[in-house]
Amino acid sequence: MGTYRKSKLGAGRSHSDLAPEWHSQRVPRLCSSPSFLHPSTNRWGAAATLLSDGKVLIVDGWTTFRPGPPDYGSAEIYDPIEGGWTPTGGLVYGRSTGTATLLMDGRVLAVGGWVEAQLYDPATGSWTLTGSLGYVPMGHTATRLNDGTVLVAGGLGYSSRPQPHTIAVSNVELYDPTTRAWSLVGNLNVGRYGHTATLLPDGKVLVVGGQHHDDTGASVPLKSTELYDPATRTWLLADDLGTGRAYHTETLLRVRRRELPTEGMVLVAGGDNAARPSDDFNSLSSVELRPPPIPPFLNRCLVALEEPVGDN
Repeated sequence: MGTYRKSKLGAGRSHSDLAPEWHSQRVPRLCSSPSFLHPSTNRWGAAATLLSDGKVLIVDGWTTFRPGPPDYGSAEIYDPIEGGWTPTGGLVYGRSTGTATLLMDGRVLAVGGWVEAQLYDPATGSWTLTGSLGYVPMGHTATRLNDGTVLVAGGLGYSSRPQPHTIAVSNVELYDPTTRAWSLVGNLNVGRYGHTATLLPDGKVLVVGGQHHDDTGASVPLKSTELYDPATRTWLLADDLGTGRAYHTETLLRVRRRELPTEGMVLVAGGDNAARPSDDFNSLSSVELRPPPIPPFLNRCLVALEEPVGDN
């Protein structure tokens, strides 16, 4: 599979450094939008989802930073054509730091903050409960697979031993929109939260990094990555990152080169690699690249080239 290659984000570049590049491409500058384009409610920890019609659904969150459940269960829709926000139906239960995943039929699956998952129907603008998970996910990932099911992996949990503290869980569950039911599909090899998950071209899911808690509640950034195979419903550890990180980005690249296929190349950027509670926050500028899998025919050629040539 190969190893990750590292580089750095251009953290030191100023706006003036970027300006000629932007102007030469005639790309409009970013600007502050007028107040009527803003959502009607301040919120953080919300989830945003691009709907099938091109509009954007913003789901829940907090209005202030405080412990406890979210302040409300509201949702809004942004229309890029009209340039404005419209309130839509409120959630059954308010939640935050969750996920909102677009299903193949245009509905949206909201997971996080509660055992119960919720389903949004854009046609009616309403939310309904759609089954319960075996745990309360927060800091998890939700990935729609090629068959339309949704894979929910990892997140934060709670333990009372040896003392009350949060833990990184290894739970994984699969949601089937046709039956509206949840099923267990094994566990991650390493419990984690604040990780990322990307659907690869071959249908597998790559989970990268995150934070892991030890028995004392202290957390450490993870270098480990894992691959989920939907055909066997199993998880396998994959190549480690060069630097442990959480709250990073993971992007599937779709570059094609004539000399070598690049389908499946993944770019991992930034994040935090602080070990808590000793460190507060340590943002990263490094970027790592996961090479694409080597095609079987090319792999056979490489193996043949590596075989020693004996005397005839």
